[in-house]
Amino acid sequence: MNESERFAAAAIAFTWRHEPRFREHFWKSICFFDGDADVMDNAEIRVEPYRWADLLITNPTPRGTFVYVVELKIHAVLSDIQNPAKREFGQLDGYGGLLNANFGFPGEILRFVLLGAKPVDLRKRPWNLPIRVQQRYWRDLADDFPTTSVSKDLAISLGMLGIDAFPAAEVKNMKVDTRQTEFAKADSILREVERRIAWPPARSKREFGFDKGNWYLGVELLTSDKEPAKSLKSLVRPAWTYVAWFGYQGEEGGPPSLGVWLYCGSGESRNKIRTQLRAKLRGCSIDATAPPEDNEF
Repeated sequence: MNESERFAAAAIAFTWRHEPRFREHFWKSICFFDGDADVMDNAEIRVEPYRWADLLITNPTPRGTFVYVVELKIHAVLSDIQNPAKREFGQLDGYGGLLNANFGFPGEILRFVLLGAKPVDLRKRPWNLPIRVQQRYWRDLADDFPTTSVSKDLAISLGMLGIDAFPAAEVKNMKVDTRQTEFAKADSILREVERRIAWPPARSKREFGFDKGNWYLGVELLTSDKEPAKSLKSLVRPAWTYVAWFGYQGEEGGPPSLGVWLYCGSGESRNKIRTQLRAKLRGCSIDATAPPEDNEF
């Protein structure tokens, strides 16, 4: 997955988690196959948990757990191992073979969706796996797109990434190529930071958003009983499964800044951490006050 596709996947996942109308729209326009169960409240979406899954959606239902892999393409070529019309797709190192090996267990129903690729003849299936496949296009997602504020921000972001179905007409004074280059650099740095802190596997999430002229690109760190997550959790004492966020944030047209948010579960833990950080990080901006919409920071 190239950087543009990675940003698109992260932005889609963010909007899915925070905007019910978009979640329903994405489900119906991209994921749903004839005869599939409806999307459940506890359905989950993950960004690139495996190299063969740009988006992985699991939908536990009374009929079984439906597992969807969505392969995103933005002006990129579909390789043979990604292409359901090719024999390589069903081999051990093909995306179909890997999906079946990781999720093809009793009670799991497998789906594979191509989103944004050039037309593929899916009548050809030179492989034998219990996977249904379909192709969708960015225009399928753009049609009847929700008009909520969060959804509009997503549409602008997708347009900035060069997806023609989402012209970024509302974006002013932005040089798209430069911005994408800077985002790519920021993403590489975040990946290296994530590697160095050695956070437990599958306990972090990529987050990308654009809201009312403000943007952010970062990594959510989730709680875990393994180190170093265990120690940070005991210090922060978060009220939920998210313990911290780090990444870049900024305003449209302005310089980015590096930020770290600790999701403290009480005023006592906030003040304690503030004192420790101010003693060790002189010259850094440290704010122990909570944003007006939340009490956990």
